[in-house]
Amino acid sequence: MKLSFENTSKMFGEKIAVNKLNLELDTGQVIGLLGPNGAGKSTSMRMAAGYYRPTSGAVKLAGYDVWKAPLEAKKHLGYLPERAPLYSDASCLEYLSYIGQLKGLRGKKLKQDIDYAIEACSLQPVKNQITRTLSKGFKHRVCLAQSLLADPEVLIFDEPTDGLDPNQKQEIRNLVDRIKRNKAIVISTHILEEVEAMCTDVYVMHRGQRVFNGSAQALQALSSDKDVLHVELTDGHSNKLIDELERHPVISRVHIVSAEKHRTRLELALKPELNEDRGEHCTPGTSIIKMICDTAAKHGASIQEISRNNGSSAESFRQLTHA
Repeated sequence: MKLSFENTSKMFGEKIAVNKLNLELDTGQVIGLLGPNGAGKSTSMRMAAGYYRPTSGAVKLAGYDVWKAPLEAKKHLGYLPERAPLYSDASCLEYLSYIGQLKGLRGKKLKQDIDYAIEACSLQPVKNQITRTLSKGFKHRVCLAQSLLADPEVLIFDEPTDGLDPNQKQEIRNLVDRIKRNKAIVISTHILEEVEAMCTDVYVMHRGQRVFNGSAQALQALSSDKDVLHVELTDGHSNKLIDELERHPVISRVHIVSAEKHRTRLELALKPELNEDRGEHCTPGTSIIKMICDTAAKHGASIQEISRNNGSSAESFRQLTHA
């Protein structure tokens, strides 16, 4: 494994920030690290970077214990912290050259790596500019560029799209997509859209512990509002129609969202046992949608629209991390 947390804990006095964390990350994986403020995400990443010493357990990079063999371990790591630490009087090129030399780069290899990082992070327009004069977005991209120097096997990005406009965010997504084949990447973010766009796996922390580990689709499927049909119908709303829908064996609940004179909006919750086949059939050969249309027509109503809610990652996240 390129990165592993082995029963790792971190305490600050009596406070447990990270509690017996186990996580493994290998080449080709991009883990989205999610959690509310205070969940232990930043503490975990700082332990991986060697900034914090674990109270117990271990963190390893490419098989090297980060605390027992820090120089060997850190050769394999590129780290983007949440707040970009830059030398304010240096130009972008000077800063990247300095960081590259700290990582052991010299001569032609140093220039090649700097050129690659500048191109990858779209820094060409500001490469000679003093860093203190840069916008927040460009400062963040300079710090992202330094994490790519020396071609590390493991990348840890804390809020990599912070302060970036939509076009710049897409550039970061494209960058992650290009390099993930040969890297193991951890991305910590509060933006679920970024996780769904960039990550192969999702890891949710709450109060220092793991509460979920799986794909973005699996996280979405945990949502309590999955498998809900939204139905809009005109002419013919009646209690008899609602009653018949509620009695149907595949429907657990019918909620009237709105009922105007000629237009009614309903939410139909499907029963959980239909999750396995996504509720496509009521009985063999009879679709749910056909059943709803037939039932509506029977009571003189006309279906205008039927849409389906297959769950929400945001709702799942709230359920996992609520109080």
